[in-house]
This record gives sequence, C-alpha cells and structure tokens, in this order.
Amino acid sequence: MKKAIAIILTLVLVLGCMAGCAPKPLVKTGNFVCNEVAEIPASEYVICVSKAIPDAQTILAEINKAIEVFKKTEIVGRDGEKYNLMQLYKEGSVPLSARARELFEANNVLRENENDDPLMVFAQVYYPFNFGGPYGAYTDGIDAVICSEAAVAMGRSIVFTERPLSFSYEQVKAGKGDVLISAIPKTDELANDFLLSNVYETGKQYIVADEGFNFTKIKDLNREGLRIGVIAGRVGEEVINEAVAKGTLKGVNVVVFDTDKEAKVAIINENVDCVVLDELPAKQMADELLTDLGKYV
Repeated sequence: MKKAIAIILTLVLVLGCMAGCAPKPLVKTGNFVCNEVAEIPASEYVICVSKAIPDAQTILAEINKAIEVFKKTEIVGRDGEKYNLMQLYKEGSVPLSARARELFEANNVLRENENDDPLMVFAQVYYPFNFGGPYGAYTDGIDAVICSEAAVAMGRSIVFTERPLSFSYEQVKAGKGDVLISAIPKTDELANDFLLSNVYETGKQYIVADEGFNFTKIKDLNREGLRIGVIAGRVGEEVINEAVAKGTLKGVNVVVFDTDKEAKVAIINENVDCVVLDELPAKQMADELLTDLGKYV
C-alpha cells in the first residue's frame, strides 16, 4: 500500500511539473512590437568592395569619404529646421530622401557620357538601408545614398541590382559586381572575401511579434509549431538555424523570406507568428504593422 501511494504521489508531482513547465498560451492583442534580443551581440555594418576588380582600393577610399559625408549631411525640413540625414533614416522620418533624388538626377547626367563606367552595386532590399524610390524611379536608403555619393564623386553613374543576399555576395566576390551593400555585418569571413569600408552603423537583433507574445529571448520561441520568419542571409536566420541545430528550439517552423517587406506581409496574413531581424528594419516593420493592419482588417 505504501509503495502504491508513493507511486501515485510521484506521478502527481511529475504531471504537476509538466503542467507548470508548459509554455503559457499565446494571447494576441493586435498590437505589434519589436523586442531586443539581449543575448545576441550587436552587428557592425560595412560596405563591401570586390577584391577581384582593378580599382577596388580607389572605390573603397571614395566610399569611406562618402560615409563621413553622409553622417554629416543635414536637410532642411518644412519647419525650416536642419535635421541630420542619418538620424532621420534611423527614425523612419525620411521614406524618400531629397538627397537620393538629387543623386538620381546626377546619375542620369553621368549616364549620358559615352565614356561612363557605371559602378555596379549588388544589394538586398532591406529598409532603411536599401529600398525603392517612388514608382521604382530610383533607389533610396542609407547604403544606397552612400554608394551614390561615392559614384558621383568619381564621375561615374551607378547601377543597382537587387537580388537575394547570397546571390549578390557571390557575384561581387567573383568580380561580376563592384560593391555589395544592405547592412552587411562585419565578420572575419567577410574580411577574407572583400575589402571592407569603415563601420558606419551598428544594430542588435530584434523579434517582431504581437505585443501579447512578449518574446524577448530566443528560448521564448521554443514552442511546438511556432512559425518564425527570418530574412535570407541575415544574422537572424543564422541565429535561428543555430538554435534549431542545438535543440534550443524544437518543433518550430522556420520560414525564409528574401526581403523584410515579404516578411511583413506574411505577418499581416498570419502566415508567420514572428520575425527575427536587424534593429532598424525591425523597428520600421513594427511601426508599419501598426499602420498597415488597419488597411487589411
């Protein structure tokens, strides 16, 4: 009898622990937020120049000059006040910058020169580092403007080719393009494959999700059937894949997107539960979700 009671008590304790350790149900609020993933170190972003082209050092030097110009550039707002361009991009206050339009116009003039040697830039669409201007008329963004500044300073036009990051990486590495952009995180492997510019910005990893989910750590995503969105080639994809390989995340579904815009649409359509991506794109996505969801309800 005592043995039977002991077994029953043990079962009660085990079942109680299982119930207590189970994740709490996810409760949707309809409000989206982006939370910093504290355990992942910040990335340092650089612009990459192909080592396989003859004028690589010249292009690199001009890009480094353009980075310093960009950081100091100010624009005059409608209120007559001056605002730092880098800060405005970071705050999402300049969806289409006046400077990008000016550089686009200068680019058209340079293309008319029969001796023009275009700067070939490969990029992943990744707001606010690289994205399309109005009706696709020109390319805008932090990285795009920096490269356009460098091209104009060299008296060369610029051609942007927007493709998935892995494709762009290999094209520029092989010398089939001159420059690789879009918040590329500095690593030892990157330094081995390219000439790297000075660091122009840093950023942590963030999780974009419904406010009620309260995801702040990678282990918070350890839920059976959770659909986690990541952007192809970004740090977030690497972190999530590593967590799955190590068993930190079990039974989750990882959904890979070529751009952050595709990931945002997937959240709107409830095809993913969250997205892990870099800080500035994450903050922009959360802000846009608060605005755009009203259009889809």
